[in-house]
Amino acid sequence: MQSFQKGFVIEPHFSVGDVLSRTISTLLDKPLFFFGLSALATLPSAVINSITFASGLTAFISFLVNLLFGLMIQGAIAYGVFISLAGDAPTWSEAIARGFRRIFQLFLIALIFWILCVFFIAVSSMLII
Repeated sequence: MQSFQKGFVIEPHFSVGDVLSRTISTLLDKPLFFFGLSALATLPSAVINSITFASGLTAFISFLVNLLFGLMIQGAIAYGVFISLAGDAPTWSEAIARGFRRIFQLFLIALIFWILCVFFIAVSSMLII
C-alpha cells in the first residue's frame, strides 16, 4: 500500500537498493546543480592557497573559511535534495541562501559530532589499556 504526500512515496518496507537507486537518480537528474555546488565548495581553499603560503595564521584562517563555506554548501545541497524529492526544481540562489541561513545550526551539529567522536575515541582508548 502506497500513500502520496507532496512528491514523496511512503512505502511500508525499507530497501537499501531502493535508497541507493533514489539517491543516484536524484543526483543524475540535476547533475549541474549538485556537482556544481560540490565543486563550489573547493573554491575558497583554492583561492586562499593560491594567494598565500600555508603559515600558521593563514592555515588557520583557511581552515575556518573552508569549514564555514563547506557547511553552507552542505546545507545548500540538503535543501536542493529536499526540493528535488518534493518534485520542484531547486535554484542555486535559493539553495545557497538557505544554506547560509542555517550555517550556525550546521556548525553546532558539526561541533557536537566532533565532541562525541573525541569522547568515544578517548573512552575506547581507556578501555583498550
